[in-house]
Amino acid sequence: MATGRGRLERGEVVRKLIHIAFGLLLALIYELLKPPFGLFALSLGLALSVVYDVLRVRARYSTPFQSLVVMVARGKELSTIGGQTYFFAGALTAALLFNPEAVVTAIGVTALSDGVSSLVGRRIGRHRFKKISLEGVLAGLIVGWLFTLLYTNSTILSLFVLPGIVAAELSSIYFNDNLTYPVLVALMTEIARGVFG
Repeated sequence: MATGRGRLERGEVVRKLIHIAFGLLLALIYELLKPPFGLFALSLGLALSVVYDVLRVRARYSTPFQSLVVMVARGKELSTIGGQTYFFAGALTAALLFNPEAVVTAIGVTALSDGVSSLVGRRIGRHRFKKISLEGVLAGLIVGWLFTLLYTNSTILSLFVLPGIVAAELSSIYFNDNLTYPVLVALMTEIARGVFG
């Protein structure tokens, strides 16, 4: 969270770095496993996340990593579903609906764009709309475009993910963007593949 103008709390930086690293690792795992094993991995990840959330919230289960959880979790997440559960749910939904390339693109873009947009928006964001900033969204667009271009080697696909990123950022005003990001980015990737081959 921003504390004052342009300052980030250590927990938020750690949180977003974990988000980026975890998302890129998840994209790599899905790329290597492919369906049906990739679907199994995402399903297992979602199931374990749900069990962890239930134990953590309902049974007040304390993990060996509790100090890290407390440091990186936002206040509301200490008593509700964690971001990792939404991330797995969004990635699994995308994997059930779209082709593997769109899914890897979506998971990688989610990790990088969401993480970078949040860090940049909280650090230098001056033009705000609700919970997002123009500067953060632009930073997310740049890294999402670059990741897609490098992964797919397609200018068309890399341009088509941009509306998906903007829609996901805007959706974060009302929904958890860890759920919407992978689905919207995969959808735009799939549309681009369908239209341009």
